[in-house]
Amino acid sequence: GVQIGTRFVATHESDAVAAFKEGILAARETDTLVSRALTGKPVRAPTTPALQEYESAVASGTDPAEMRRWYRKTSREQRERSWAAGQIGGMITSIQSVQSLFDDLLRDATATMDALRSIRTGAQPDSQQ
Repeated sequence: GVQIGTRFVATHESDAVAAFKEGILAARETDTLVSRALTGKPVRAPTTPALQEYESAVASGTDPAEMRRWYRKTSREQRERSWAAGQIGGMITSIQSVQSLFDDLLRDATATMDALRSIRTGAQPDSQQ
């Protein structure tokens, strides 16, 4: 399976705050880290000073439950900039409609299946005929 939630955040239909969408557009693939601060479970999120401080404290032996309590008490601004988002953010360059996103996904999946079929059969992919 795949997880593609981050891509759906960057759509016109998403109710994510503008700062989240803008953060995804500005991100690079290396701008995320895996942290338990947001949910208690490991999730990838854009790197922020608060998340870095949380991870450093946990790495130095501070109890993760204590750190989650600390994180919830951090400033609202810091929390509002802490969202789960994948590394794909570095590849998203525009906000598009969900319809356009699905059209792209289906086109790309079809082209990939055609290419795999051609490898198996030795024929040209349908998209190249």
